[in-house]
Amino acid sequence: MAESLGLDPWDHPEERRRVVGEALARWDEGALKEALWAYLVRHRKKPDRVAPHYVGYFVRWLALKGRRWPHLEAEDPKAFLLEAKERGFPGGERGPLSWGTVERARASLRHLFPFLDWAGHPMPPHVRLPSRQELPVVAPSRAMPEEAYQDLLEKAGAYPLAYWRPLLRVLLVLLGEVGLTVKEAVELWQEDVREKVLLVRGAKLREVPLSPLAREVLADWLPQRAFLAGHQPLPY
Repeated sequence: MAESLGLDPWDHPEERRRVVGEALARWDEGALKEALWAYLVRHRKKPDRVAPHYVGYFVRWLALKGRRWPHLEAEDPKAFLLEAKERGFPGGERGPLSWGTVERARASLRHLFPFLDWAGHPMPPHVRLPSRQELPVVAPSRAMPEEAYQDLLEKAGAYPLAYWRPLLRVLLVLLGEVGLTVKEAVELWQEDVREKVLLVRGAKLREVPLSPLAREVLADWLPQRAFLAGHQPLPY
């Protein structure tokens, strides 16, 4: 039906309900991430580009815990976040993680609830997402709302000195999304950037997964960095 009308399957309620339902039944991480992104680009002026990344980790966690849709436990989102803080994301960065990274994951999970409504498979009413105040993430006075973060990224892209723009975006993403400290960011070297992970030489050597946005801004910056200051650590 959707194909005969020339519609994107995501714009056809029955079709997206079928696709998402099948993905939930088998915890198909890739299909659910694709569906979430389809929802975000249709309902958000500035879609959260990292939300599918963290929601994918949550889906994987549910599968590993043996959950079956829709039989989730009320505190599953909170349990996922607390476990991620200590052990890292399943199949991703190993813990302990910074509370800033945990908060980014929590903020991404907010999109899961309206997305499931849109897909015709509402989240079971007993399942709840913890508030920021329930997790010792960051002090409210220091927390940056997602909208403000996206606005800052846009302003960095419009900075008057064009050659500074890729560097500013790299700094914002490394600190605000990847979750590095300033010290960790300035101690990076070009060889620390792998295809999909970042080798971080902090208190202990660890690999940090890079989201699509992080890979994009690094790809924009690295050629300029090689030209301007090949002998310096990233991002200088």
